[in-house]
Amino acid sequence: MKNKKNLLLPMVALLLGVTLLGACSTKKKQEMNQKESELPSSIYVGMPVESGDNNTPGQVVPDRIGAGRPIAAAQAPIVIYKTRGDYRELVPIQLSADGSTVVSYPSRYDLGKPGAFLTPLLLDGGYLVDRRGVGLHTAFLNLSYEEYFALPNDPSIAELLGWVLDKEPLTFLAVCDRSYFTTKSKEEFERYIAEGMPGANVLITTK
Repeated sequence: MKNKKNLLLPMVALLLGVTLLGACSTKKKQEMNQKESELPSSIYVGMPVESGDNNTPGQVVPDRIGAGRPIAAAQAPIVIYKTRGDYRELVPIQLSADGSTVVSYPSRYDLGKPGAFLTPLLLDGGYLVDRRGVGLHTAFLNLSYEEYFALPNDPSIAELLGWVLDKEPLTFLAVCDRSYFTTKSKEEFERYIAEGMPGANVLITTK
């Protein structure tokens, strides 16, 4: 009987040890997962993803650096805007609301290619139709599409901030109602503006 007790005690101790070890391992894994989920979003490389008329221009789908470009969704919002200078050939990036940091920016290959860069469509009255993710907090760099495309590597955040030419370039910005467009031609855009831009969500307007 004494021998049986002597054998049972080590077995019980061993089982308790395995149970405690498993519990500690589970708790540690949960803590690691929680910490990972609390990590802040990184800067987004690649121009903003466009996924519908209700999007704020410049919206991006969270995607950390190194994980590839955001995945483009179904339909882009149609954005018409005006600027206080001629920035048609300059590269747009997205800043934070206070203008202190970069939220998103294009890879060198997101802007098209020589001879076919995705510069905005110029309309009468200085209006422009966006083709590259202009939004509420757009800033323009002092680099042309061609100069940006020719960079040896995608720029760093510090470089981008140093190249900002204008942090508040927009004098007008509207997200248009897609139902008014079929061909998206220059004539169709100008007719839409002449009709008062029905259904548009005007986000910026200055006199």
